[in-house]
Amino acid sequence: MHQLEANIVFEESLYRIEGKVVVILDKTWSGLGEQDVTLLSKILSSVGQDISGVTILTSPVDINQVAQTFAPSAIVSFDTRSGNESELYQLTKINTAAVLMADSLGQLNEEKKRALWEALKQIFRT
Repeated sequence: MHQLEANIVFEESLYRIEGKVVVILDKTWSGLGEQDVTLLSKILSSVGQDISGVTILTSPVDINQVAQTFAPSAIVSFDTRSGNESELYQLTKINTAAVLMADSLGQLNEEKKRALWEALKQIFRT
């Protein structure tokens, strides 16, 4: 069963852990290279998050449905297909979740990493 489907099946608040961070990736976990996993781990740890403590989803997903189903404090999408390019590295909000769209992990160069860091600092107040 797909993770999002499982959470929709068990919609009762008893099964929800609100306030969690959701990360959306453009590849499946098994499709990520070691460099991407290391980079994601470093990005998350830089804002006080652990890779084992976030919910990781693979695109395509409906970001509005993710916000409703998971009730996260933040959604960080490393997939430009989730939104339009003008929204990259700009904070938006869906319900109570801070939403940040970024390029895929493999496309992050130094300039994009700086933009990502500035946006992440706003979300996590580091």
